[in-house]
Amino acid sequence: MTIEAQKEIAGRFSYLTLNQIKPRGWILEQMRGDLADGFAPILDELTIHAATDLFKQRIDNNSEHMQWWDSETRGNWLLGYVHMAYLADDPLHKQRIDELVQALMATQDDDGYIGIYTPDSRYNHAPGENGELWSQGRALLILLSYYELTGDQSALRAAERSAQLTITQYGPGRPYFVVEGTENGFSLGGLLHGLTYVDAMEWLYTLTGDVTYRDFGVWLYDDFCQLPGKFTHDDMKLSLLLDADEALRGHAAHPAEHLRTVIYSYFMTGRPELKQGIDNAFAKLARYIVPSGALIGDESIHGLPYPEMGYEYCTMFELMNSISNAAQKFGRVEYGDWIENITFNAAQGARFTDGKAICYLSAENRLRALDVMPDTYSNHRYQFDPTLKEIWQGNPHQDWQRGGRFKFSPTHEDVAVCCNPNAVRLMPHYTSKLWLRVNDSSDLVAFMYGPSLLETVVNGVPVAIVQDTHY
Repeated sequence: MTIEAQKEIAGRFSYLTLNQIKPRGWILEQMRGDLADGFAPILDELTIHAATDLFKQRIDNNSEHMQWWDSETRGNWLLGYVHMAYLADDPLHKQRIDELVQALMATQDDDGYIGIYTPDSRYNHAPGENGELWSQGRALLILLSYYELTGDQSALRAAERSAQLTITQYGPGRPYFVVEGTENGFSLGGLLHGLTYVDAMEWLYTLTGDVTYRDFGVWLYDDFCQLPGKFTHDDMKLSLLLDADEALRGHAAHPAEHLRTVIYSYFMTGRPELKQGIDNAFAKLARYIVPSGALIGDESIHGLPYPEMGYEYCTMFELMNSISNAAQKFGRVEYGDWIENITFNAAQGARFTDGKAICYLSAENRLRALDVMPDTYSNHRYQFDPTLKEIWQGNPHQDWQRGGRFKFSPTHEDVAVCCNPNAVRLMPHYTSKLWLRVNDSSDLVAFMYGPSLLETVVNGVPVAIVQDTHY
């Protein structure tokens, strides 16, 4: 598959590299406080799910639901930790990050593979659930972040070797998104999270200019769109997006993260139906956004927002990530306002100031944050996967009926260790998108507000810009 004959649309702005924007003021103080006193640097000591290294240990059986989950936990935690340690410029944590990233690169096989599956099972999955591209995407983003923050070429080479191998395994006639019969939607969580492998493809294309990465990212979204029927996590499939009356109904983090893959595909191809899909996607999302900027979902999207409706920290981060992608490409100032709203309101309201705990689910009107508060997912009113009841029933660490998502916790191990790793990612990600560069120009744009130091080069001249705020 190639899109050489199609015109690539240039986005309005370009990202600056991660080492060019550094936090100052309250943002820097928050990051340093999180590193000194919070769960950010010790999540692997607090929960086995962050300590378990599937990239090293590998698995060979994908028959059970969510066997890939620890790779998400560790991958997103390490990704946030890499950013936070280097942006806060903390020598001890930077030294530990160096060791952790080197250990990740040491898991790479001779053929370039970095992932969680043994040689006999990698790229060899039965139709349905697997965590292949989801886990690989976590590893690639860690390596590319480390490369931009440190200039370590070996991290970039490792990421390229891994991606080049994977690209040979999938493509026309070799689909990745394969299901069999009528699938239970929630059991496809890892498979459909794998669409975010597009993030790594976009970044590699930006760094190298190699159109192979560009084309594979477009193909992967097209492959996702060929899935038959309706599943719990396929809200951003083009056929559903083009139906303006089709409500969002999936696990909220999925449409939040998949949004940027639609945007990417449009800007790489210029296909008008993708632009219509994007317009419809934003119109649909608007129905489910609360005043703090967050997207409802406890865990799923159902009904319309009300003051006590829960919204997930993972969804906050993924929505902010996708909106920043839209801001870079479309250049619409209201997207910057939206990101600020999520970051300064929803996200800050869902964490302890000392970084010791966050809420998995938060709400606009919150009179209490207790583990006995049920959410609709745990309370069976909107249950997507009957097998989860069998897995967790009788487990002393998971009372199925209890809920537990609305409390403050450093891990949320009794529910899922997914939101806490993404909480480590959030403020570093926000900092990295404060400034953008105008394409085909030397102009810089302060797209969002936050105390920061920008150090870059304009027309061959080193430039430093300090941004102070009274927030």
